[in-house]
Amino acid sequence: QLAAILGLGGQGKSTLAACFVQEQLSVGEGGQGARLPTRLPSDQAGDGDLCHRNGARPPSQGEQHDTTDTENGFTQIIWRSLKQKPSCIALLQDWIQQLNDQRPTDLPTNFDQLITMLFASLEQQRCLLVLDGAEAVLQHTNREEQVSADAYEHLFSLFIERQHRSCLLLTSRFCPTMLSHTKKRNQLAHVLALEGLSLEDSKELLQAEGLAANSTGLQTLHQQYAGSPGLLSQAVELIHSLFDGDVGAFAQEEIYFVGNIGSTIADQIAHLSALECQVLHALVTAVQPLLRQTLWANLPQPMNKQAYYEALQRLQRAHLIQQIEGHFSVAPLLATYLAERAHQQ
Repeated sequence: QLAAILGLGGQGKSTLAACFVQEQLSVGEGGQGARLPTRLPSDQAGDGDLCHRNGARPPSQGEQHDTTDTENGFTQIIWRSLKQKPSCIALLQDWIQQLNDQRPTDLPTNFDQLITMLFASLEQQRCLLVLDGAEAVLQHTNREEQVSADAYEHLFSLFIERQHRSCLLLTSRFCPTMLSHTKKRNQLAHVLALEGLSLEDSKELLQAEGLAANSTGLQTLHQQYAGSPGLLSQAVELIHSLFDGDVGAFAQEEIYFVGNIGSTIADQIAHLSALECQVLHALVTAVQPLLRQTLWANLPQPMNKQAYYEALQRLQRAHLIQQIEGHFSVAPLLATYLAERAHQQ
């Protein structure tokens, strides 16, 4: 009843969601397929480039599709971008208006009343509701944003707890709290955390984009971008436009995260707390992954231990650090970004 596609920016979350929507539209059209709009939401430029290669783009904001009711298909598909941070009330009103052809002036403004109306519709129809870029409403820096984030978290939980025939599909750089608890990951909720492409897949992508570099050059790009399909595509555009397709010349400049390529990651770490930045710095400067006790010892003291563990949890939810066999390390893509930034400074 709820599915989430999670990962750093540029990993292809919107692409995968759009391809799934395209597949469902094909089911609704008896296998003939339906052409998705080609206008890309402005907050998903990297993913959209990859999506274009696959013949599908994320639907434009406000896009709604009706499909033929089939045993496994959806009767309606509604795609919404959360980049502009709409309130949870506004989103609920919008959904209900689209599902029931109801005028906005006829809708209540109370959360519970709107939830009752929404799930009444979702019980009668089999709908696919897509929320793209949920990190915009999940992360908060003040009280007002926290209240909004809590409302969205509650809404997402209801899709697991309430009886209905529909599905909510999220894409997010930040894992919702309600999904970070293992007990919530049951047959009604599925989480897919996207990581980078394999070396062979990265080479195939780069060659498809017209790069004629040798294997070493392609491997260098794969390593620098940790197989991120969105960043690889942006790098290809830069190499073609400024370096005449010469990967070696591009690599010599050591500007892998210039312009929009770097902004994809910079935007994600811009709102980190001082403690979270200290944790990242300690992990980046370490020779190898650290046990949590060793990491704690490497941080400036004195340090509040509760705040330390909360910072670790937030960094994990943002896919900025990873834990393998009890050892913490920076996510590969972020590690290469921070290393280049430190070198330039």
